[in-house]
Amino acid sequence: MKKEEKKDQAPLLSWSEKGSGNGVVVAANGTQEWLLKWWWDHYSKKSDFPVTFFDLGMSKSARNFCESKGSVRSFTFPKGMIKTKEAISQKNIESWENTYPGDVWVGREQWFTKPFILLKSPYETTVWMDLDCEVLKPIDPLFDYANGGDGFSILQFHKDNANYYNTGVIVAKHGSKVPLKWAEQTQKRNEHHFGDETVLMEMLEHENLKITPHPLPYNCPTILPMHEDAVIRHYIGAQGKIQILRNL
Repeated sequence: MKKEEKKDQAPLLSWSEKGSGNGVVVAANGTQEWLLKWWWDHYSKKSDFPVTFFDLGMSKSARNFCESKGSVRSFTFPKGMIKTKEAISQKNIESWENTYPGDVWVGREQWFTKPFILLKSPYETTVWMDLDCEVLKPIDPLFDYANGGDGFSILQFHKDNANYYNTGVIVAKHGSKVPLKWAEQTQKRNEHHFGDETVLMEMLEHENLKITPHPLPYNCPTILPMHEDAVIRHYIGAQGKIQILRNL
């Protein structure tokens, strides 16, 4: 008999009951599920931490695949929480649609889930990974970056005389105030933001938060040269997905 999915009773803007150990979370909807097998093939060869897959609207076959590899939880936003195109300024509509080659309005429904999914993680220390991340080496040391500061770690890097953050790989300790504040700001201000990263960047400018950046090898984006010690190669953007497709 198929195991019934455990329902999370915690409110949207709060941490779920504390879990145990280290684990990985990923998420997919119907447009991203083609990456699941590719991601799993690379991850499972290098690391064996438990994985929880968050179903944002997968097909039945994709969900069955995830259930064969780890645990699966469903997540949906309350209706109307992520503002639709009608609620966005014309200036932002033009900017966002010119920036993103796909359907930005579908994409936003997935991008903004990150802080909320971290709050629902069943692990004491969680690594979030985007599905376009290729795991090249064991990720064990990555979990330690959540032990300092406010228990939250993302990549910070310098390019073209500017500082950037990337949330393709996140490490978070259960109870960290960063995902909670991030989720709160997402709920309040998502109509002003293209995606999850700009909400977090705005928050970091105004909040006294102690973020612990993890080194480039743990989230080496394809807009930078390949790091010789890369643990995770992150195929960001449309060009990154084309690279993945070529390698399939």
